[in-house]
Amino acid sequence: MNFNQGESCRAVPLVVTATALICFAFAPYAAGEPLSKSGSASVHSGWSAAGQLKDLGEKRAVWTGVYSGTSFSDGGKGFLHKMAWICPGATMINGASYVHHGYCFLTDSDGDKIYGTSEAKGPAEGVDLVGVVTYEAGTGKYQGIQGSHTFKCSGIGTDGQAFCRQEASYRLP
Repeated sequence: MNFNQGESCRAVPLVVTATALICFAFAPYAAGEPLSKSGSASVHSGWSAAGQLKDLGEKRAVWTGVYSGTSFSDGGKGFLHKMAWICPGATMINGASYVHHGYCFLTDSDGDKIYGTSEAKGPAEGVDLVGVVTYEAGTGKYQGIQGSHTFKCSGIGTDGQAFCRQEASYRLP
């Protein structure tokens, strides 16, 4: 991988975008519907990334930026449905692999939020990003939330966009 050529690193922003965005596919229940004290959800989401890639030499680089996306429950309602995501993060590229660390802020249509960390890894030349998001806190209906979700994202095109699949479970006090 030659980081002096922009083309060789195009997959990285896409994967990073998918990682952070996927990392927090927490969508809320439809406005007005009560949220169960525990549950699970299968979710899909679309993401885009905006950031900078810094070549560190010796086949090493770091990508920093913000991922933005929206998640939708496969069932069309409930937990993880129609949630907006903002996820700043950093991805360390080391030769043929990368590791991502990020933090996400998810907001539902009522303005309630979920916060959590995301961790992921994958091949630098590939488009698949696999990881987990751990829920740390929430506001409104999500106050006291605990849980996590796994995700797998794949890059789409060459402009830092991704499509992700997530499986989530949560508990509330």
